[in-house]
Amino acid sequence: MAKFVCTTADCWTSRRRSFIVVTVHWLTEDLLRKSGCLAVRRIKGVHNYSTIAKSLEEIHEEFKILNKTTACVTDSG
Repeated sequence: MAKFVCTTADCWTSRRRSFIVVTVHWLTEDLLRKSGCLAVRRIKGVHNYSTIAKSLEEIHEEFKILNKTTACVTDSG
């Protein structure tokens, strides 16, 4: 299992419904890059900092990577 990971997150709205997708990225012991999709979830409410941060924290906790995550990359949207 990876000691450290990086995640990416993106949010969007389609037909008045909002979604978040989170992917995870890590290096193996052989320095090979690996990636996986953690979640695609609906977000209810507005797209503000606290709503998105809460969703990210819940996903990181669910997959037990909260203390392993070194960064979360977004598009600054």
